[in-house]
Amino acid sequence: MGRLYFRDGSSWVFGCTSAGTEQDAGTMYPTLMEDTNGHQITITYQAGAGAAWTNSSARIVTIQDVRGGSGGNTYSFSYALDSNGFLHLSAITNSLYTAEAYTFTYSTWTLQEPFDGQSGATYGLTAALASITQTPTNMTTTFSVETYWPA
Repeated sequence: MGRLYFRDGSSWVFGCTSAGTEQDAGTMYPTLMEDTNGHQITITYQAGAGAAWTNSSARIVTIQDVRGGSGGNTYSFSYALDSNGFLHLSAITNSLYTAEAYTFTYSTWTLQEPFDGQSGATYGLTAALASITQTPTNMTTTFSVETYWPA
C-alpha cells in the first residue's frame, strides 16, 4: 500500500486499487486520511466489476470518521445501474442524526455522429447527471448538457 505524505504532516494511505474490468483499472484511491493530530477518515469502496473483493473500484460505499460513533459509518453511498449496465451514484445518506441526504438523477440520450449530422449514425446510449435533490429542504439543482452541431 502506498502512503502519500504532505508537508503539514498529514498523510493518505492508498489501500484501494481499481481492478477487474473497471474502466480505470490500476488507479489507486485513498482508504485512510490522517491529519497531524491523528484524526482519521476511513473510506471503503465497492468491489470492482469482475472482482470479488472490496476496495477494488472508485465507487465509495462508506466514509467513517469520529462523528460516526463507535465504528459507525458517517456517510453511506448507494448506486443504481443505468441502461448500459454502468453504476451511477443514486443517493448519499448520513448517520449523524440529521435529516440531510442527497438523491441523484440522470438523463440518457443516444450518441450521434458529431461531424456528419445527416448520416444518422448512432453510438449507443450515454448518461449524465441531471439533478441533485437535498432533503429535507427538497432543494434541487439541475444540470443540462449542451449539444453542438456544426453548420
